Amino acid sequence: MDKETAADPETVPYGLPPASDSDKNPLLFINLADLTAAEEVKVISDIHISIKDTDGNGPTASIQVWRPPKSAFLQPLAHQHKYVVKKYFKDSKANLYGFAVLAHRAGYKFIFVADDYMRREIRGKIDPSERVRSESYFGVMIYIEPLIPQDGTQDNDHIRVFARRCPLGKKGNRNILNSRHSVEFLDILEHDWLDIFEQLFNWGVELHDPSREVFTPNTRATTGRDEFKAAAEEALSQSTPLPTELVSQVVDWLYDTDKEVFGIPSLLRERELNIFLLFPSTDNERQNMQSAIQQRVDRYIEQLKKNHEEMRPPRGDNASHAHSGPVLQQDKDTEDHGGDDDDGEDGEELDYPEYPDYTDDSDNGGDDVDSEESNESNESEESEESEESEEDEDSELSGESSDSDSDSDDQSDKQFHARCLRFPKKLTVRLIPWKYDRVASRIDIERYWKLIHARFICPVNFLLSPTGPGDAFLEPDSMPPTPLFGTVYHGGGGFKFISRNNVGRMVRYAMVCHCHMHRAFELQKEIKRDQRLKLPVPETELLYQPEQPLYLASPLRKIDPNHNHHMAVTLVFFMANSLTADQKTEIISEVETPGECEADSGVFPKSCRMIPWKNGDKGTANGSLGDIWKVFCELQEEGCQLPYFFADQQSAIDRTVVIVDKDLISWKYEKAKICEFTSSVGDPNLKGLRYSRIKGREAFSIWEDMNNREIAFEDIFEDEGQIRNYPRTDLRGASRT
Repeated sequence: MDKETAADPETVPYGLPPASDSDKNPLLFINLADLTAAEEVKVISDIHISIKDTDGNGPTASIQVWRPPKSAFLQPLAHQHKYVVKKYFKDSKANLYGFAVLAHRAGYKFIFVADDYMRREIRGKIDPSERVRSESYFGVMIYIEPLIPQDGTQDNDHIRVFARRCPLGKKGNRNILNSRHSVEFLDILEHDWLDIFEQLFNWGVELHDPSREVFTPNTRATTGRDEFKAAAEEALSQSTPLPTELVSQVVDWLYDTDKEVFGIPSLLRERELNIFLLFPSTDNERQNMQSAIQQRVDRYIEQLKKNHEEMRPPRGDNASHAHSGPVLQQDKDTEDHGGDDDDGEDGEELDYPEYPDYTDDSDNGGDDVDSEESNESNESEESEESEESEEDEDSELSGESSDSDSDSDDQSDKQFHARCLRFPKKLTVRLIPWKYDRVASRIDIERYWKLIHARFICPVNFLLSPTGPGDAFLEPDSMPPTPLFGTVYHGGGGFKFISRNNVGRMVRYAMVCHCHMHRAFELQKEIKRDQRLKLPVPETELLYQPEQPLYLASPLRKIDPNHNHHMAVTLVFFMANSLTADQKTEIISEVETPGECEADSGVFPKSCRMIPWKNGDKGTANGSLGDIWKVFCELQEEGCQLPYFFADQQSAIDRTVVIVDKDLISWKYEKAKICEFTSSVGDPNLKGLRYSRIKGREAFSIWEDMNNREIAFEDIFEDEGQIRNYPRTDLRGASRT
């Protein structure tokens, strides 16, 4: 087979060869995996085979090969950066999107990418836990299509980009040019559970420009990075005497450098309607917006109460009461109900706001304190009858009856919420300011969501654009949902999506007494019902982690191929490259040995997952406490549950591991003293780390007991003097030791 030759690199940007005759199915093969010449020829040969029918007939493809230079990557390719576990990937989904835009400009609509996953499969170095089929190897198939406007015209340059892992190397595989390429979010919603393997290998993802705002269409002419560079170069050229070449280098550095860690204010309360801004604003602007939203929320809640009173039977009518939903009580905002009565009583932790509180005096500070007349019998009655509302949930919310019209379905949905609502005295709206001077991009939202979600806030509501009094988009049940609000939900299997929202749905979900995960299922049912009834469906995007590749890259998420729900897996981070293979094996064996409380035959078998230090690079210095702090921060950003375990040189001697947990601020005067230092961090109450040593075999049972809240960190040790502290690097000297 003759290998196609690339065009003259000087005639096309980035050396990208232009597409040949469109009748020959031009396909761009991008080699990101540093394949050898022989490996490259094999892949191209398999691509030619894979575009034919099973009988060997079918069209051929005109394949051009491209090895993109560093300047063509949308995401930076820094080798040195702040992360220890996390790293940059040149085959990230962000870069795949950038290549797709460049390729489409050159005339391609099909791209096949050889990434690191494919290279490891070809060379037989793939982790068994990642392998899907032993008889095939998988690359990435990218398909680009124009986005046709609703009026049917094609006078814009909007495009859609889809990527999915595609098999090669096995006879009988479907024609890769004719197989399904596009994936619609509404199709994914038909599956209530979508794990990461199914998403990447069976469905794929729609890629969006990560440096643009959410819900912004992709454009063929420019990317968010192009726009940033053009604006920055113009500003620098006009305000500095720097030569053009140096200006371009400075702009690249500004775009590619590590972004600062996001931070959120400490004054967040679960019983309030927290809405996070994604654009810069002044104090006065936020006050006006918060006041306008609060008025709409108050009016909507009053309407909900009125509707509920009309549905509720008279007192004493027990027969009819049993069928009309529970008598709702105002939520008791005390510690035993998960609330915070904010009375300033002794023993309560004071909040030091890091942004102005715009709540009116008439709001009573947003207190959720209930009437003292609520008694235990009412709570018992509410508990018994809430079971009935849960039984009715599927039938009333899913709208399965094909004979019902949109009004009745919408009404049943609101009735379901009404039976589950717990009315506070006031649902206080709190706008959380965006502290940057730019509008948030998709990648900003992903990073921001991780920090917010780590504070057990789900779903997360965002304000996407400014609003004010009289804004028609503030109508509680505007349909389709307004462009003002977007909400991120955490779906089954771990996938995330953001959907446009309205005031009414945000209020109802804020007061429904369901687990946070279930709220995503509720929205899925609403969307599927609206689709079936041909009602407007809220615009929705899947959040696909653009900084990650189209495979499982994090060692934290890889598991043994034999692992199932009946195996206990413990992650241990090795902080020393000087350990021999035998020493590592002994440490792993110790961690997998049943502990004192695990000798019971009914306990699951244990497995130790080793995370090597610095990818096992020889000659690298052993890790320090500072490195453990960096790993801790990355694990927190990934949402990994504490405690964490580390092995070092001493572990090979005494078979112990280092156990690490949070060290939180515990005294009021401490919080008052260091609060000004914590405005830019994810968890302002985090003072540092506390750590000690335990037997390796006890690691899993301790992790499980702490996560089940059966023991606290300090209960593990006979003497609290065994616990040591490591202050966070940005707070040293800010608190007493």
